[in-house]
Amino acid sequence: MKTRAIARALNEARASFDQHVAQVAELAREQLVLYFQKRGWSYMAGNGTWWISDRRGRHIEDHKLPTAVRDVLYLEVEHGQLLGFFIRDIATPQES
Repeated sequence: MKTRAIARALNEARASFDQHVAQVAELAREQLVLYFQKRGWSYMAGNGTWWISDRRGRHIEDHKLPTAVRDVLYLEVEHGQLLGFFIRDIATPQES
C-alpha cells in the first residue's frame, strides 16, 4: 500500500481546504468589523470558542447578537468546527 502517497495527497488537500477557509473567514470578518466597531465591541477567537466584549470588558452573549451576525459565526466549516473559530480578532476602537 502506498501510504506515503495517500498521506501526501491528504495533506495537500487539507492545506488547500485550510487556505480556502481562511479566505472565507476573512470575508466574514470584513462584514463584521463595522458592526462590532460601531458598538465598541471586540471579538477574539481561539481554542474552539470566541469571546465578544464591550469597552469595559463585559461579555456580550451570542443570543444578544442579531440573527444575521449569529448565523455567520455559527456556519459549520466542517464537522463541529464553526466559522467563528476561524475569524481573526476585531479590536475595540480606541476612545478619543
